[in-house]
Amino acid sequence: MKRRKSQIKRPEKQKSTIKKDTSKRTAFFVWFMITGLVFLSFLGVMLSLYTQSAMNDWDEQFEANATEAEAEEMNIIRADRYLRDFVREYINVENDPKSLEQRKAALQNYMVINKNAGEQETYDETGNGNMEGTRELKNQQLFHVEEKENETIFQYEVTYSSVTNNNSERQTLLLNVPVVSENDRFSVAGEPYFKQVDNLQGSIEVEEEPESLNVYTGAEQEAIQDFLSDFFTEYASGNTDDLAYMMEEPETLEGAFTFEQITDVQMEQAEEGFIVHTQVRMLDEVTQLPYEIDVEMLITRQQNHYYVEDLTYQ
Repeated sequence: MKRRKSQIKRPEKQKSTIKKDTSKRTAFFVWFMITGLVFLSFLGVMLSLYTQSAMNDWDEQFEANATEAEAEEMNIIRADRYLRDFVREYINVENDPKSLEQRKAALQNYMVINKNAGEQETYDETGNGNMEGTRELKNQQLFHVEEKENETIFQYEVTYSSVTNNNSERQTLLLNVPVVSENDRFSVAGEPYFKQVDNLQGSIEVEEEPESLNVYTGAEQEAIQDFLSDFFTEYASGNTDDLAYMMEEPETLEGAFTFEQITDVQMEQAEEGFIVHTQVRMLDEVTQLPYEIDVEMLITRQQNHYYVEDLTYQ
């Protein structure tokens, strides 16, 4: 039986040739990928359009602001040029009937046109025949420009003298001129009026941080001070050729001042040389009026002499 069992061969197990149907899964995966790509493409296009639109809006806003700022600056310059002649005509007055008529006609050319009446506004400059003396403009300068809802007020600081019967009085006031503009053309919108000149003096407190210097007191201190005296002598009254061997970018006061003394000096050794803080006293060449400057300098040594690499006013 054992022999017979050993002679019996077991048939080999045949692999099934029937494959599982995965077409639905594959089709789902393919359509999922296509749908995802379409969605991402659509999202990318929308984001691109939004970004481009936002950039266009920003560019338009930037250009509009730049154009408006430029136009505003140009208008002020042009209006100032236009109004300077008006201020001169308005301030200057002569007690003479012919001159008054000429002045009235000249001023009327600057006035706005009244739409209802169809004519230009006018001034009452006759003074009911009670006018005395003359008024003469001495100086004028634009002081301030104030934007209002329907007009712009140009303030001019004017200095003029009023003369009556050998009596002369000099005054400085703010002349306020209301102005309207259209297509870069200007007209005076109403009667100018005077105001007191604003006081621009302020009480402003500032807090400066104390400087912490590693003060240099080494062997070169005296030599650097001697160099500073020579340098500022040339700086005050010399020329750029004289300073070419002492300074990186030669500049001078062209003889307007003479060097008197160094009133204070502090030195700090740095990696590239010496940082020097100093106060220098000079005198006006003509009036001998004292003039003091406070500067910071970077001084280096080149070819056995000192050299100013940088000079900054403090």
